[in-house]
Amino acid sequence: MIDLYPPAEIRAAERTAMENGISEIELMRRAAEGILQALPKVDGTIGILCGKGNNAGDGYALAYLLARDGRSVVLYRFSEKRTTAAAHFYELCRSEEIPERTALEDKPFTDCRLLVDCLFGTGFHGKVTSPFREVIEAVNASGLTIVSADIPSGLSAESGLGAIAIRATKTVAIGGYKYGHILGRARDLCGEILVCDIGLQPLSDATVIEDHDLASLLSPRPHHSHKGTYGTVTLLGGSLPYSGAAKLSAIAAASLRSGCGIVRLALPACLANAALPYLLEATLCPMPHREGRLCFDEEALEVAFSGTSSGAIGMGMGRSDDNAKILEWALENLSIPLVIDADGLNTLAEMDLSILSKSKCQVVLTPHPKEFSRLSGIPMNEVLSHPIEQARSFAAEHGCIVLLKGTATVVTDGRDALIVSRGSGGMATAGSGDVLSGVLAAILAWSQEDLLLTVAAGAHICGVAGEIAVLRVGTISQVASDTVRAIPDAIYRITEKDHTN
Repeated sequence: MIDLYPPAEIRAAERTAMENGISEIELMRRAAEGILQALPKVDGTIGILCGKGNNAGDGYALAYLLARDGRSVVLYRFSEKRTTAAAHFYELCRSEEIPERTALEDKPFTDCRLLVDCLFGTGFHGKVTSPFREVIEAVNASGLTIVSADIPSGLSAESGLGAIAIRATKTVAIGGYKYGHILGRARDLCGEILVCDIGLQPLSDATVIEDHDLASLLSPRPHHSHKGTYGTVTLLGGSLPYSGAAKLSAIAAASLRSGCGIVRLALPACLANAALPYLLEATLCPMPHREGRLCFDEEALEVAFSGTSSGAIGMGMGRSDDNAKILEWALENLSIPLVIDADGLNTLAEMDLSILSKSKCQVVLTPHPKEFSRLSGIPMNEVLSHPIEQARSFAAEHGCIVLLKGTATVVTDGRDALIVSRGSGGMATAGSGDVLSGVLAAILAWSQEDLLLTVAAGAHICGVAGEIAVLRVGTISQVASDTVRAIPDAIYRITEKDHTN
């Protein structure tokens, strides 16, 4: 796992280091040395763009080290404001007579072969204004290799969001990974991320899971086992307006491909004939309905969930007065891991949420940011700006696991937080969330030793499957069923058995 830190924790660790006798100048020198080691080998001039604050200081220190090494370097300086440590290295740059430019030319950077972005750093928040807006646009249009110090300028180190930001080839994370290296637009803008250790000891607030973290969870199965060993999953959803029989069947296929023994697809009886041609290995459980939507029937629900190891509710259900009764029955009567998604979340948002903490189920909620905003009452901008904090707080208050979807998915039980940073842009299509619910329900049917890691594993598998699928069909053409077909290869790849060829 990769440790992830709130930016404030890194700053606190810097203060602690200085209290323990490491000067700010020494920390800046270490940062510059780390950036220097990460620079690609180029022949020609290296342009270093400096704004204000300590991020600019890292740039001045880097320019000094390069000049002392006989390298050709030019400073693009866009602010007169400097911290004490930054001023120290700026004066050293002047002593080396490093060329400076303080404004963009008509054709900037034509004599450079590499640009180093030291404009803002992790202290940036708000909007990018002139002259920095024009500088960032010129940098992105330059076609040059770009290395960002700490984080691409214009990107929030808290959320990874920012309308105007550097598009880096490589980012050198000073002191450790911050939230903004993983969340929001980070995967589109950070490029390759390298961590520069400058001797800090921050406290990790979350961890990013990697393939090897799931090795024991996805270990080979013994010969001495049978379908009952790996559990029965019930998937409850569907409605006539959102029939998607093929889509519902894809969810069932996703569950089976993710290792459960039996899948039971419970859907309105009026959809049974439409779903049957698509069901190969899954079983069908027709349910009572009214005008094409599931209606509450306790006896039918008991049959649907009889012998079930885990379940998922909500996919394609639509809106109905009976949904709340169905969800209330499930939460009060089932003692299994239960994934609530899609219209199940919309229904839950209109109910008394105290039912979650009273539930017999191990509840897993899988909202995207808008659904989470509806559930929690927290404005969307707050959800997007602080997804880890908001998801953790909600999970702690309601005694459930929250899987908050996004470019990086947050999985938390209110204490620990695991981050899944896998997937492709092609997964931004109808049905991707439903496939995730099928995968989650399957894994929860046969692995509950570490519930939080198991839920994160489901998101990780889906993400890797999405990455494999996009190699086959591209981001524009990718659909959810492509992800389903890639699940077997994803599991092989995660367990270092890459049979994708």
